[in-house]
Amino acid sequence: RGQPPPCTDKAELDKLLKFYHSKFNKDQKEAFRQAEAIMDEYIRCRLARIDFTGQNLFIHGPGGTGKSFVLEAIRLMVHQKTTQALHGELTNSTTLVVAPTGCAALNVGGATLHAAFPLSIQQGRAQSVNTGVSSRKLQQLRIQYADLHAICIDEISMVSVDIIVLLSSRLNSITGIRAGGPMFGGIPIFAFGDLHQLPPVFGRRLWLDPSRSAQTSVIAKHPWRDCFRMA
Repeated sequence: RGQPPPCTDKAELDKLLKFYHSKFNKDQKEAFRQAEAIMDEYIRCRLARIDFTGQNLFIHGPGGTGKSFVLEAIRLMVHQKTTQALHGELTNSTTLVVAPTGCAALNVGGATLHAAFPLSIQQGRAQSVNTGVSSRKLQQLRIQYADLHAICIDEISMVSVDIIVLLSSRLNSITGIRAGGPMFGGIPIFAFGDLHQLPPVFGRRLWLDPSRSAQTSVIAKHPWRDCFRMA
């Protein structure tokens, strides 16, 4: 089931975004500005009917620095920009918020990565992208995420590189992008966390090379080192 839209009233949405802007500190403003630039480029690509190939954004900071506040502001911003530019009205939520554990997902009102994109993982290692997903299930995911325009991942330090590889492959399957095409299905990713905090329970850190089981043959770039920049 999709997550509820953050707001269905344009005036209220504008008011909420102004509130977040008024509360941002300098670092939060810069992170939000970079997120806006990414979404503007994504929308330009969608309107031109070309794949988005820009870099994704990693918003880094220790606990208590307001990352969740920025996450919610970005969620609202994405909803505002994409519904108005691509759909013409405020309808379904266009941002999916996920986290590696149930507790982390609950804290940001999201879902776990494993539940949102049925991922087949054994001790932190990504299995075949087709494992556990029938053609019928894949079609259901395509319908479910037809209006998905951005993904926010919280507590990114707990996500292994193999899981990120599998997520990219799953999104490419959902959006119909073939091997060798843009990473993550051409959908912008906003990652939040502190890489000095908790590591993955199983698997390798994000910046390391993925294991052989992670379908590295379909990946044109390293899913973290080449695809994310730090805000």
